[in-house]
Amino acid sequence: MKILSCQINQPEIGTVSERDEHVRQLCDKLGQALTQVEADVVMLPELATSGYPFGDLARVKELAEEIDGPSVKAIREVAKEHGVAICFGLPRHNPDNDNLHISQFFIHPDGQVGFYDKLHLHESEADVFSPGDHLYVTALGGVKIGLIICYDFRFPELCRHLRAEHGVDVILHATAFLKDDSYKSWAPFVMTRALENEVYLLSQNFAGPAFGGTLFCPPDFNGGRQMERLPDQEFFHVFEVDEALLAEKRAGGGYLEGRREDYGSLKPL
Repeated sequence: MKILSCQINQPEIGTVSERDEHVRQLCDKLGQALTQVEADVVMLPELATSGYPFGDLARVKELAEEIDGPSVKAIREVAKEHGVAICFGLPRHNPDNDNLHISQFFIHPDGQVGFYDKLHLHESEADVFSPGDHLYVTALGGVKIGLIICYDFRFPELCRHLRAEHGVDVILHATAFLKDDSYKSWAPFVMTRALENEVYLLSQNFAGPAFGGTLFCPPDFNGGRQMERLPDQEFFHVFEVDEALLAEKRAGGGYLEGRREDYGSLKPL
């Protein structure tokens, strides 16, 4: 499996018309890239259609869309035209309860649309957004993919559940990881989640001097394998998932087989 990582610049968007123009330009970029490289999946960051306005998240309310909104329709056409899956983030409005979610959409090559709502909200997001209530796991060409968003990766139970209970092979982690004090912990967390669950993990960031450094970690570091990092500038790069390695991992002897089921009943001395 080939994943086209699209580390795009953080857009400066304040109006719906600016959002729609950004998405139009983004679709053009994706279309151009897909004429030059082979890919099965295209990956974009958290809130890719609106940008992540740090310090003014309430502004995103005006840019939110429903599941059949203009951004989904436009990107869906790119997916169908080029026969690829596209994973991208947008602020989603739920008309049933008027909630706003940080959502990551997954559009299949045939146009089928699925989405995941961020389960774990950072304290800075909780006044604007509501947490999700479901997982999203899908299969593409025999490879099982699970979605998580930014702060989700701080909680090991989620990635472990995706791997142990749903058998995911690849975790797509959409993020808007700012170079603040927590930036130094990003790579260790990505590495840990990938290695402890023996999955490929792509942690997709925006580009720019305040962002950058998208990470792709394999399920182990045997045979010289190591985590890859993109530069800070806008950058499109194809990462490869070794399906033979995944088959080897799933054949037995992995960490999951060594787990015990009685942790909850064990008492400290």
